[in-house]
Amino acid sequence: MIDKAILYLKENGIESFERMGILVIPVSSEDAKRLDYIAKDIKRLLEKIGYDKSWSLDPYYYERHKSLEGEMYK
Repeated sequence: MIDKAILYLKENGIESFERMGILVIPVSSEDAKRLDYIAKDIKRLLEKIGYDKSWSLDPYYYERHKSLEGEMYK
């Protein structure tokens, strides 16, 4: 079911992935101010396909990922 949700979100222009059985949607720090709106939109999309498992927005994913890349190249 989680694979179906990831594919459906991708079809709707939303990046997502599975981490430890939870659907994770990375959100940029600029979008963090609109988390309520984004969460409602994601919830609506997931309800359309009957996805009722755990999911999470990660507003710091890109920042952490960028800092890890920087550490690799030091």
